[in-house]
Amino acid sequence: MKRFGLGLLLLFFIVSASGQGGTSFYHLGGATLQSTTYNASYFPNGTFFIGLPVISGVNVYFNNQFSYNDIIAVQDGIKSFDIDNLLSTLDINNGVSAHTNINLLQLGYRTPYGIGLSFFINEKIATDFIYSDEILNLLWKGNGGLIGKEINFSALGANINYFREIGLGMAFETTDKRLKLGARIKYLQGIVNMNTPDNLKAVASTYDEYYQLDVNWQNLKFQTAGLSQFKDESTNSEDVVNYLLSNDNIGFGLDLGLEYRIKPNQSISLAINDLGFIGWKENVQTYGLNDTSFIYNGVDLQGESIIDSLPTFSDVKLDTTYEQYTSLLPSNLIGSFTYTPFDGTDVIATLNTRIIKSHFNTAFGLGIRKKISPNLLASATITKLPQQFVNLGVSFAASTGPVQFYAGTDKIFGYSVPNMKWASFQFGINLAFGRGENGDSKGEQKRFFKKDGVQNQAKGVGTYSLHGTKIKSKRYESIYTIVPIQKKQERAGIFDGKNRFRRAAAMINSNSSRANKVGKKFKNVPNSPNPSNKKGKPSKPAKLKRKR
Repeated sequence: MKRFGLGLLLLFFIVSASGQGGTSFYHLGGATLQSTTYNASYFPNGTFFIGLPVISGVNVYFNNQFSYNDIIAVQDGIKSFDIDNLLSTLDINNGVSAHTNINLLQLGYRTPYGIGLSFFINEKIATDFIYSDEILNLLWKGNGGLIGKEINFSALGANINYFREIGLGMAFETTDKRLKLGARIKYLQGIVNMNTPDNLKAVASTYDEYYQLDVNWQNLKFQTAGLSQFKDESTNSEDVVNYLLSNDNIGFGLDLGLEYRIKPNQSISLAINDLGFIGWKENVQTYGLNDTSFIYNGVDLQGESIIDSLPTFSDVKLDTTYEQYTSLLPSNLIGSFTYTPFDGTDVIATLNTRIIKSHFNTAFGLGIRKKISPNLLASATITKLPQQFVNLGVSFAASTGPVQFYAGTDKIFGYSVPNMKWASFQFGINLAFGRGENGDSKGEQKRFFKKDGVQNQAKGVGTYSLHGTKIKSKRYESIYTIVPIQKKQERAGIFDGKNRFRRAAAMINSNSSRANKVGKKFKNVPNSPNPSNKKGKPSKPAKLKRKR
């Protein structure tokens, strides 16, 4: 039984990882199609994007409270487990998460109106586990040091998910370029789940006299789905494939994101990801103990584990049921503030929180983003993740033709394997089409969300008449319409209005467009050299009437 306790502790070591990496990559903003995973309002510049299967998104991250040297001791050349030292490295409350995302397919398209649309299919493994150091101390050392204390096992929780998400995303920017909004809706196909219910209640107390252990619990269950599909010897490979492709474990998820520009050089971003659930119906098994309360006398272990000392209680029964249940996805909140001291350089502060069984695990990042060239963007970030000291991370996104490379890590220092507690890196390759010379989207985007103003009410708003010459507008800025500059040439005559200007940049007050009859036909000036002017005679000056 003591080996079982060691195995349980080793299990914590193996699965100890966290899904809160990628802060430095997040600071790249909307540089890549993968940025929509962090904030649904982020969308790269360009027209069409293809995320190559698997190689478009390779992400490796783990975060552990202790290292190999914390659990393995070497004495006289002999290695042994040092559990006491291991327990000394734990915090009062500990959260463990391991999240892996395998991109099967990802497509993106920016419409002529500037709206970004995306389609994606991802395989996701999300493992979340929370526990306290008191629970592990009780399992290993017994209750000898817990006299008069109460241990709440309700803080113990697990949620292990393996599922597929198929989704559609949309992101757009308002015409004044101050607000970006985005959303991604996801259909979830559950494959494997192991979960403890949220209403678990369990308490263990130790009395002062005789080390009596008072234990009671309610709703102590461990729910599983999909495991029997893989461990049943009667299941053939065809059944497994059919189960992986389609089954009755269905759910839905939602990602929301926004970015708001407070001032020309200040903006805030907020994202809420993985709001959703999965209803588990197929291959479901729930293992549980009936609600029980008992007192056990004399658990003064004196060198033995409590696991070795507990007898078999006839009134404690393990039940197996096959009831359907629902599990929630671990949600993720990301907020950031960006300050732009000068063009091409941003300073970003980020707060990243993952909610695990009503517990909040928070990471911080402070970094700088620099646009080195139209095809190269880089960031450097000081990172502080749960259970770790500060470190330095770097990321970049580079393009050559339609091929885009990106890579990033939240950790540069401390890669000694025996002492390493965490690591983080990600990289990928995308295909991006329709990017301009400055890295922006090619072509002029149509106005989808129109603002109130005369320039949107008049007919032929894209055409103006300036000194008798019809010109086309280039874009809108506030109340102004930007048109090509009209540069003077040598004048043929005072009234030769159509030939004395050639195209070169100017700004017209668009609110005067109605007064100037924008878009309507103008009669030819009688003295203009237009062939349609049959008379071709100069106009006579108007007679002025004198007041008497």
